[in-house]
Amino acid sequence: MKSLPAEIFFTKEQFEKIKKGFQPQDTQDKWLMRFENGVLHCERSWTGTSVFKIKFSPKNGGYATREIEYNPEAFKPGEPLSDEAVIKKVKEVLDKIEGLGYNLN
Repeated sequence: MKSLPAEIFFTKEQFEKIKKGFQPQDTQDKWLMRFENGVLHCERSWTGTSVFKIKFSPKNGGYATREIEYNPEAFKPGEPLSDEAVIKKVKEVLDKIEGLGYNLN
């Protein structure tokens, strides 16, 4: 796993939804997300491959990501792995959480 500092802010209400995670509902859902000990674990639903571990901290009355650990081997060959590309992918994955309240892209 590689690590990068990153800050994405969420309200308390949004963070409560994040803590509930995401369970795949059908074969089209590629992600499984579970929250344990302040970390959101994002895994591929079919293989269980760990792709992201997102750490959160309280900030300004809400919560913010403070560190993203990611598995570079879980990305497609040739897929960009710049900090910006990894953060964009994290935002796309978090968009899967129902009722999060806004589009993070």
